[in-house]
Amino acid sequence: MNPGPLSCLILLPLLGAVAQFLPLRRGASRGIAILVSLLCLGLASWCLFIGMDPAVGGMQFVERTPWLPEFGIAWLLGADGLSLILLLLSSLIFFLAYLASWKEKRTPRAYFGLLLLVQVGVHGVFLSGDLFLFFVFWELVLLPMFFLIGGWGGEGRRSAAWKFLLFTLSGSVLFLIALVILGAKAGTFDIAALRELVPGWGGDPGWLGISLPSWIFGLLFLSFAVKLPVFPIHTWLPAAHVEAPTPVSVVLAGVLLKLGAYGMLRVAFPLSPGAFQAAAGCLAALGAFNVIYGAWAAFAQKDFKRMVAYSSIGHMGFFLIGFSALSFSGMAGAGLQLFVHGLSAGMLFLVVGAIQARAGHRHLDRLGGLGAAMPRLHALGLVAIFTSLGLPALAGFPAEALVLFGSWDAFPVAVALSLLGILLTGWFLVGAHRKAFTGPLPRGIGKVVDLGARETLVLAIPAGLCILLGLWPALLLDRMAATLELLRGGFPPLVP
Repeated sequence: MNPGPLSCLILLPLLGAVAQFLPLRRGASRGIAILVSLLCLGLASWCLFIGMDPAVGGMQFVERTPWLPEFGIAWLLGADGLSLILLLLSSLIFFLAYLASWKEKRTPRAYFGLLLLVQVGVHGVFLSGDLFLFFVFWELVLLPMFFLIGGWGGEGRRSAAWKFLLFTLSGSVLFLIALVILGAKAGTFDIAALRELVPGWGGDPGWLGISLPSWIFGLLFLSFAVKLPVFPIHTWLPAAHVEAPTPVSVVLAGVLLKLGAYGMLRVAFPLSPGAFQAAAGCLAALGAFNVIYGAWAAFAQKDFKRMVAYSSIGHMGFFLIGFSALSFSGMAGAGLQLFVHGLSAGMLFLVVGAIQARAGHRHLDRLGGLGAAMPRLHALGLVAIFTSLGLPALAGFPAEALVLFGSWDAFPVAVALSLLGILLTGWFLVGAHRKAFTGPLPRGIGKVVDLGARETLVLAIPAGLCILLGLWPALLLDRMAATLELLRGGFPPLVP
């Protein structure tokens, strides 16, 4: 097998993880991780902006090598506009996470090795064209994240790690059941072939009078909904975020939540378009509830990090609303929201981490005055906050506007309710800014040092992208347009 660019995007972090077994010093271990992430970032950028043809909606850079041919399993990789955009986001977020881990002293080889293994799994999910291979990479993410949260997290890290593992493993069991059914009945795991075969099984009576495609849709949707996450199977997320070290929280919010959304887009919805069509209204309602619930729960928090964690639940609700509408604008907004949320949520966690490192805590009622003491953190934090609440000229605005405009005809009630969630989001984010950055410094906080050059770079890169995409969203929308049209063509429109 001659590895192409997609195989290289998986092999590079794998080789970096293997290299951590060598007797490396801390600086060398960190340097390998940063070098690997830079190579992946460069290769993903080349594939997205130079190598791919934006007029082609289907898979490009396809690599196919028989792996277990007697079981219909192959090393099958492919990428389209949507997967390449998420791959670019993943490579960038991991690069920022490695930079943010510059001072990690506790067994750095194990720490960076585990993060590199997570990157292998994430890249594999975004590039797999074989459902069995997709499942292997999906599972590869779980254990490294479990050990990262449990080994390097806060005081409640063990409980949070086990909660993360049990919830996500439960979703994996549902995925495995669907995988076994598909493999046994279809004789192949090629996702493109399954899209042709599975809808034709709708004539079978199924179990309890529910057709087989509907069962497959239900199993896959619940599996991916755990990772998105969707209420009420979201409770692992705040605990994992609060206890995880800051760089791991950045990866969790910036990348891992996108795996659930990508699984829905790539597998659950296209395999069972009829079931998805029937459930679209319920999914939009779930999305609207996520937006309101996430914002309301965030509003009630005093822990800055827990507030950001709940806000992620709300923002991912916009994805469900936008894609469920099946309009091009709604789907484009949903796709853009995945990228933008990765940037804004990652920035907010980095801001909270910088505050905690200097103040010794992140309790909002005991903070204050950081704006004057840390002007660089204040300026970059404002970009993250305003992007998250959808201020015009920043990337959050076109993403949310496209979702709302594109979903109004199909789901006006869900859109109206989500507007309430946007109002609550602005309320708690502005309140958090007031408590943390305005007024005098509390007595318990001594002299505060502003961001250094490395920390400024880690925040300035996503901040610059939030501004760029706010002014020029077509930079990414043009790259995913043909893919979204192809996906949309598999479903009859909800609104004539």
